[in-house]
Amino acid sequence: MRGRFVLNYFPLFLFSYCTKMAEGRDDSTMTTTTIDDSVQVTNEDGALAHTDGTVEFSDIKVLQRAGLLDALSNPQSIPQQTVLRICLMIERGSDALLYNYDKAAGAIDLAVDYANSEMLRKYNVLLLTTYYDIGSTCSARNHMVAYASSLKDKGVVCNAFVGPGCGANLESLYGFASYLHVPIIGCPAASVGINAEASQYPYMARLSITHVNTAKVIVTFLQAMNYTTPVVIGDDDDDFYQEMETVFQGYLKRNYRLAMKIKFFEISGASDTDADLSSTLVTATVRSRVVVLMTNATTTRRLMIVANGLGYTNGSYVFLAFELYKSAYWGSFTYEAHDGKDDVAAQAYQVLLLTSITPDTTTTYEIFETNAKKASAARTTYSFHYDEREELDLIVSHFYEAVIYYASLIHDVALVGGDILDTNQILALMTTNYTFYSPIHGRIDLDDSGDRIFSYVILTFDPDVLAFADYLGLPPRSKNLQRLGELNWPGDATQLPPSRPLCGFDGKDPMCDPKPLAAKYVALAVVVPALVLAAALIFCYIQFKKWQVRQRDPFWWRLYMHELSGVSQVARYKLNATSAMRSQAISKKSMNDDALSIGTTTSMSLIAGYLYFTKTAIYRDNPVSLRELPQPCQKATSELIEDLADMRDIKHSNLQAFYGIAVNDENLCELVVAEVCSKGSVMTLIDKRKLNLDWDFKNAIIKDIVNGMTYLHTTRVSSHGNLTAHTCLVDNRFNIKITDYGLRYFRDPDDMAPPDDSDADRDFSKLLWRAPELLRRPVYGGTKAGDVYSFAIILQQLTLRSEPFEGATQEVKREDYEARVKELVLEVKRGSSPPLRPMVPMSATTPALHGLMESCWEEYPELRPPFAKIKETLWKMVGKSGDNIVNHLIKRMEQYSAELEFEAQDKLRQFMEEKARSEAILAGMLPKTVSESLRKGIAVLPEVFDNVTVMFSHIVDFNEIIQAAATPFLTIEIMNTLYATCDHVIELYRVYKVETVNDGYLLVCGLPQRVGTQHGAIMAALALQLRKEVSALSLPSLHDRKLQLRAGLNSGPCVAAVIGVRMPRYCLFGDTVNTASRMESSGEAGKLQCSNTTRDLLEREGHYFLTSRGVIEIKGKGPMETFWLVAKTAE
Repeated sequence: MRGRFVLNYFPLFLFSYCTKMAEGRDDSTMTTTTIDDSVQVTNEDGALAHTDGTVEFSDIKVLQRAGLLDALSNPQSIPQQTVLRICLMIERGSDALLYNYDKAAGAIDLAVDYANSEMLRKYNVLLLTTYYDIGSTCSARNHMVAYASSLKDKGVVCNAFVGPGCGANLESLYGFASYLHVPIIGCPAASVGINAEASQYPYMARLSITHVNTAKVIVTFLQAMNYTTPVVIGDDDDDFYQEMETVFQGYLKRNYRLAMKIKFFEISGASDTDADLSSTLVTATVRSRVVVLMTNATTTRRLMIVANGLGYTNGSYVFLAFELYKSAYWGSFTYEAHDGKDDVAAQAYQVLLLTSITPDTTTTYEIFETNAKKASAARTTYSFHYDEREELDLIVSHFYEAVIYYASLIHDVALVGGDILDTNQILALMTTNYTFYSPIHGRIDLDDSGDRIFSYVILTFDPDVLAFADYLGLPPRSKNLQRLGELNWPGDATQLPPSRPLCGFDGKDPMCDPKPLAAKYVALAVVVPALVLAAALIFCYIQFKKWQVRQRDPFWWRLYMHELSGVSQVARYKLNATSAMRSQAISKKSMNDDALSIGTTTSMSLIAGYLYFTKTAIYRDNPVSLRELPQPCQKATSELIEDLADMRDIKHSNLQAFYGIAVNDENLCELVVAEVCSKGSVMTLIDKRKLNLDWDFKNAIIKDIVNGMTYLHTTRVSSHGNLTAHTCLVDNRFNIKITDYGLRYFRDPDDMAPPDDSDADRDFSKLLWRAPELLRRPVYGGTKAGDVYSFAIILQQLTLRSEPFEGATQEVKREDYEARVKELVLEVKRGSSPPLRPMVPMSATTPALHGLMESCWEEYPELRPPFAKIKETLWKMVGKSGDNIVNHLIKRMEQYSAELEFEAQDKLRQFMEEKARSEAILAGMLPKTVSESLRKGIAVLPEVFDNVTVMFSHIVDFNEIIQAAATPFLTIEIMNTLYATCDHVIELYRVYKVETVNDGYLLVCGLPQRVGTQHGAIMAALALQLRKEVSALSLPSLHDRKLQLRAGLNSGPCVAAVIGVRMPRYCLFGDTVNTASRMESSGEAGKLQCSNTTRDLLEREGHYFLTSRGVIEIKGKGPMETFWLVAKTAE
């Protein structure tokens, strides 16, 4: 099988090394070992290389670091290992390349060591590397296939390729890798994607920057800012940025019509003069105000200075450049060059946006940087010595993570018992949005094409500190930009300029043409009176409508308590944060009470910090639900009447119908009377774990909430202000009914106050659904954007079936979560960067719904979509899924019935198997007739047997044999061998084994099954064969010593009875048993002693040879003549 060896079958150079070790030669004195005409082993550093220095094997160094090198002198002591080899095909030796093996070799060594020691050791997998020096060429014309074939010809089996860094080189090597059926990990191979999508390369993964990802960031930015006519200026002299431009063009053509509106211009950063750059800028901006610069730091600075001279840095133009991370390759994007133009450059940079990968500022990366520099400097070949202040290229960490990525694939396949040598299993993981853990950067996500997903940030230049600062962010897998900071723009503008100037690109838009003075006066004379007249008509219409409302019954909502039948006192309890979270048990109880009756508590909801017991009553022959209003009761005011007027005409299938407010005899408002919702709330459904809440059910719930909120936002109520999983009730047909809308008058002002760290007794749990801007500055009745945020939190709850902010991936106990509620609310209020939001894994839902959820809880309210847009988006995502929830529930009930029937049969089968197993155990403890009686419930009484034969046996010096065993495992082996031998012999005869104690056996023949007078002969035959079998045993601790059996036999009457209830035992009583015991204890090693009663039985049989021992003193019996049972004569 490919790649699987025992370590003593390593390549020839290791065999040679082992031979010299065995001959006693010190490897420090052994210089090289020739394998063929061109390959040598250098033992000083463990490198195998061509004489021209093109190949390096890491085997000896890896084995030495893995602690296996010393064992090579004794190959039999080495455990069998699965050896996997990564072939490193990486360019080197040129500062013109972004990637260099000399810089990365030390980090790769660290990765291999980490993979072998921390990830693969327990699966007996050893990872090795082989490096092939492919030079510094990055061109479509390359010799990658020849290099790889050379390795194959030398017998090197590559289980994976890492590299090349050049995209063209990788595309050439890809065909060879796919032919060998092995994965290839590009680092960075950023330009792959020019000719085809990355998804067309199933064997490829890329753990570093890619131009496709950069293209996605550009498109996201242009779409977010509605920039439809940008231009791109690329540098022909810079390979990296030229490839970026080419990939961007291909990406646009394959994915967006936007490509037809984007124009591309080329410059030569090395040879173009400032006049040439000025001409290019003027031509490019004829129909554009957005310029994308795909140029290095030096050329970008020159272009910005030229743009300043053209007047393009006044704030009406936008320039976007790319410094993906700090690297000497493209230089530092700073205004400073100390050439006398720094002030001009600083002014020009105010209109420059800089795109970067979000930097890693953790101490983990700093530690890695230090270790990688040391490892690189310590190498004797392919080493690199960093200056004291020189930063490690981020690309070096990506090479490290390429090895960790491959090791993670192997680890995950081995973890589930897969075949790590089956490339199909590796590829299955590579193409399914794989995620793994890096010791440097933590969690790393890859898309379905195998490309790494980064977090990006767009920076704006701050003129006060003369440095770039965060402005916009694009988190991994997100399609929406997040605002991270303030925009620093000329003229103190708070947003970027539009794509098209107000008066057009040439300033000649007709709307900006000057009008004759007389025409202005004519327009004013006509328009102003018309506007005044229109305003007057509108005012009159509004007043007329208000008059109409006043003419209608303003107390349409008022009900009297005597109109409600069956109303009882409603209990109410104040909740703290912990009890609110632990209302789960009560909620579950309410879900089981499906039937409604007057005055009976049937469901409850956690609303505005109180636990309400919803009761029912009869109003005008119809059932209604009641909710008690906060104390003290209040009278109706003009404010309440105005609020209730807005609710009169609200009717929707997903809003709980509001019937009115019941007042007492003092005209005080006591109860809200509304439609009955008998199935609790959405929170109840989430908490009821026995309910199978599949995605059809969830989609139905989500659609109902969106439909109800879309309608509510079009009414005069405008917004809800308290949308939670508790205020979304469920009726008896499992339709969602949103409640608690429009009743702002009854909301507690203390609940609306901004939360503060000093609030000791406040219930923070109800604030988990409140939007951050409302936590900072509350608005009575809430806002539409705030409702959208609350909806996103409900989406998280439905997706994970959890409390708000209680993520499925958070490894915290429920008690810890409850204690953190206050901390969570205050953190959301503060608005950290990035803002705190629930942790929802991508795998928990569809990418589209995950993206909708993230857009709904955006930090800035204006970025959240309205419910009308959410409704449209949801229809595109789920279609008709969940439309008919009743039919879905009926199908679920039929499926559940079938599952119950199958489960009942399975339980019955398990019961019968367990019953049979219990009976077998009981039969092993008691005679079969006795166990049958006990199983049937029949009492087993003591029984007298007139004549039986009892035998006691013992192994002489057995304790010394056990003590001589070297380990407890050997002791167990000895005991098992002895018991197996004895039990086998006993099973051949009609004898019952009464008891076993260590090496001693108590056996009886003649009970409970009577055998006439043959019991003596049967027991004698058993004793002789048992002695023979025991003496023939060979045990590890005996050292040629034979086991000797000592046994005693006696015949006579005895009594048998079952003793004990929980652990019943079958016991023998009588002098016959005691005498048999004395026969054994007074006997001699290797001999079978019997009493005269047993001798008499055997003589009647006539087939046994016995000799008299004479009269001896028997303890408790006095002088007795005993006999030795010697053998059985021929019948």
